Amino acid sequence: GVLPKKSASGFDIEALWLHCLAVGLAARRLAVARGRPRGQAEDYFVAGLLHDMGKLIFAQYLAGDYATALKSAASGKLALHAAEELFLGVTHAQAGALLARRWKLSEDLVLGLAKHHTPDEGESSDMADMLFTANQAAKKLGLGASGDFSTQSLPPGVRARLGLDGERFRAALDGLAEEMETSRVLLGD
Repeated sequence: GVLPKKSASGFDIEALWLHCLAVGLAARRLAVARGRPRGQAEDYFVAGLLHDMGKLIFAQYLAGDYATALKSAASGKLALHAAEELFLGVTHAQAGALLARRWKLSEDLVLGLAKHHTPDEGESSDMADMLFTANQAAKKLGLGASGDFSTQSLPPGVRARLGLDGERFRAALDGLAEEMETSRVLLGD
């Protein structure tokens, strides 16, 4: 492939791509469950694929400092985005959003990427709510690995804005692991 399986920081890039695939699939499923048109649901899928692209930047260009942040997160003392802020002065969410803006991607996507760990801070964003939720679901289901071992429950504001009760949420994600396996096969993994 174009990218190595591991970076100089020791970050498992292959596991990250699997995590991003899982987040994209989960986000699309949640969008469909919320009645979004198919085309818009695909936008959520793409957002899920891109949500952690800032980690690739850090792993490639700030390998030493990023290895320190990854070790700190692995110890369980800090969530990875908090460790990034501490050791790098910026989070992968912020770096990814900057890159998305530079690429002239939609402001909705930029905001979603920037806030996928902090959906209740400042202006609300449906994209951030969906990415936060899909990200937590993928981590809790153990689909791929993002380098962040912490999980969070859905904040009340996100839960209210999504409007999905527990049953609809579970139904939307039922079969996600199987879809993930099918997608891996199609991608040649």
